[in-house]
Amino acid sequence: MSSESPPPFAGDWIKQITEAVASFIGWVADLIWRRNWFMLLVLTGVALSLVGYFCKNFLNQSLPPQQQTSFWLTFWIAVGLVFAGALIVAVVTMPRPARTIPVDVVERTAIKGLRPFGFADAEIFARLQRSRQLRECIEVLTTPLFRFGILMGESGCGKTSFLQAGVWPQLSQLESSHRGVYVRFSDQDPLDAIRKALAGQLELPEDWLKDEDFLTLLSQATEAAEKPVALLLDQFEQFFVHYQRASEQQPFIQALTDWYRHAPSLPVKILVSIRSDLLFQLDELHQALGYTLGPQDVFHLKKLTPEEATHILGVIAETEQLRFDSRFVAELAEQELAHR
Repeated sequence: MSSESPPPFAGDWIKQITEAVASFIGWVADLIWRRNWFMLLVLTGVALSLVGYFCKNFLNQSLPPQQQTSFWLTFWIAVGLVFAGALIVAVVTMPRPARTIPVDVVERTAIKGLRPFGFADAEIFARLQRSRQLRECIEVLTTPLFRFGILMGESGCGKTSFLQAGVWPQLSQLESSHRGVYVRFSDQDPLDAIRKALAGQLELPEDWLKDEDFLTLLSQATEAAEKPVALLLDQFEQFFVHYQRASEQQPFIQALTDWYRHAPSLPVKILVSIRSDLLFQLDELHQALGYTLGPQDVFHLKKLTPEEATHILGVIAETEQLRFDSRFVAELAEQELAHR
């Protein structure tokens, strides 16, 4: 019986194979959990194709010659049907392209309907009764001691407009001491959303930022901006809506924790915008950061008073050259539209 030990590379090879198989199984499990039928069908088709390719000789030897043709015809038809099913699922579930609307119509009109004011509306927004709150927010955000804060308010109170048409343009001016980067959260991975925002707004090649960790992303952002960077994370509640499990939330929370604890000298500020009724969702993040919010770190954007709403409607009417009866609108706002 030989007592020779295995080659030194055998352990590494077994470890690599084990990690690769575990990663593959975890990926398949994730596809099943997320019910990604398109990828599951494609995977099934690829697996069947590989089985047919590598086991062709074995199967031919196992089958009578008169049955081989019919077997392989049926087999490849089944593989084709699997790929056809994947195509159907892709067509049915693929998001429809949004109808393109001219920028001048969407962005540069004062009448927004349900759409928020954007970056191009900064001049109009400056006249819409938020100047005091905007000035206070900018002053606190750019102080040396500020690192993390919250913009909160009821749904529909104008948080997105406040960031897009107020804070972001103010922090994009050449004379500003900080550079603002606006990120709107959705079902997209939060780090991917931040990566794309940094690449687009700071004119960084997206390939440079691909697969970089959060601290590296922030370091490259401050180098490109040549000044402190303020990340404006809008609709932060979407992170908790689309990542409900603690295991799903952990990677991004850990990234924020690494930024807060291990990079105090990195000149990056973070302001998150969240609905006030979902503010409790941030408790776990506060505990991970070991951070206690002070009154200066929370900006409460309240709904407009009837007088403020009347003034805003007057500015919009003036901008769009519409007739405006301020007395009638004020009375209507007071009697019908005012929040109790």
